[in-house]
Order: sequence, then structure tokens, then C-alpha cells
Amino acid sequence: MITSNESNSSSQLQFFELKIINGKVVAQPPGEAVDEGIAKWESSLIGKFLDKAPSFLLVKCFVEGLWGQYDLVELFAFNNGMFLFRFPDTRSRDSVLEA
Repeated sequence: MITSNESNSSSQLQFFELKIINGKVVAQPPGEAVDEGIAKWESSLIGKFLDKAPSFLLVKCFVEGLWGQYDLVELFAFNNGMFLFRFPDTRSRDSVLEA
């Protein structure tokens, strides 16, 4: 099943204090926040259409037909023609890459 990129009202942003390192302003989240982000998104792929991107619905139908057996969980569309495909695990992601 593919879900859309509608906002999730349970999501909350965290603020991390900015630091100045070598004269540059740097955001340095704690290691646990980085680890959580890696764990959340490591089973994802990003794709980009080189020409005008088709509609979200068309991409959704296409990947359901092409990758349906790999349990794609979420599909996110971005304004720049990029799509993020999130799978339940890295095994499913890797199977799509090898298909």
C-alpha cells in the first residue's frame, strides 16, 4: 500500500542550538538524532524525472504495478520532480534496486 505525502499532525520538529565553527554557523544535532534519522530513512530511495514529472497519482499507479511485491509503504512527491520511495526494510529496497 502506498500512502501520500500529506502532512502528519503527530510529527514535531526539534530545535538544535546553532554553533559557530571556524566562522561558519553550523547546526549540530546530537548523535542520537542523527542515528534516528538514519534508521528512519535508510530503507528509502530517491528518484528524479529528468523531464516534466508526471502526477503523483500516475507515479503511484506505476510503482504499485512495478514494485507491488516489495511492499512500498510511502511515496512522497517534491516540487522539483523528485520522489522519495520508502520501503519497510532495506531488503525490500535492495530487491527493487536489483530488479
